[in-house]
Amino acid sequence: MRSGPDEDGGDVFDLVVPDQLTGDDVESRYTGATFDRKNALADESLEFITLDHPVVRAMMAYCLDTDAAGGQTAVLTGGEDLKTPGLLCHYRIGYLSGTGDTVTEQLVQVYVTPDGTTRTEDIDITGGLPPSAVDGHPSIGAVSSQAEELVSTADDVAWELIDDLAQEARAEREREVRIRREHAESYFQHRIDDLEERIKQFEKRDRAGEDMSAVLAKHRSQLSELREKKNTELTRLENEKQVVPDEPDLVNMAVVVDAFES
Repeated sequence: MRSGPDEDGGDVFDLVVPDQLTGDDVESRYTGATFDRKNALADESLEFITLDHPVVRAMMAYCLDTDAAGGQTAVLTGGEDLKTPGLLCHYRIGYLSGTGDTVTEQLVQVYVTPDGTTRTEDIDITGGLPPSAVDGHPSIGAVSSQAEELVSTADDVAWELIDDLAQEARAEREREVRIRREHAESYFQHRIDDLEERIKQFEKRDRAGEDMSAVLAKHRSQLSELREKKNTELTRLENEKQVVPDEPDLVNMAVVVDAFES
């Protein structure tokens, strides 16, 4: 572990991936991994680990696999202050740029009870019930019979949470695009200044009687192309400033019951 390149960013890690998760798009090791977008912008060589990253998706799939978990948890149990029964839904929510890139994302939970009560915080889960204790449990039917309606309610809450992310997403995107725009302008302007200086030297030699027509034509064409590339890149970055909500992605859900009810 070491400090990240951005003074406001988090640390940078050497991430070793368990053998159970490697394969396909998941590498066994990521040297220089960061979970902080600011670090990723400051040093593009870093591996930016987001919720959409292959290693995260592989880990989530592994954890959701009942065989991997030993088949020991089919239904969750809630604490004393949590109204049960209910349905606990986990969503991946976020915003996309105008070009489809992920701007910001979070993993959130929404808890819904059969009477329509919802909550997104202080959801106290104390454990789970093994499959042997699930059959005939009095509260599970109350939830499963309304599952479609409860998920629909949870979807609406997830959209509300996305709206709450709007200001953060826009501010983060504007900062990112501003940094990239400054880099792009500096890069292109340096090359444009260099070409313009060369053209001046060739024009001077041409006026002195040396035939530089072919060289001048070539460099003027390169200058025109470079200016066009600069304008295209700046236009693309301007489009990337726009942020649009991504549809909530329901990652998983579980019935929550009273641990002492049987």
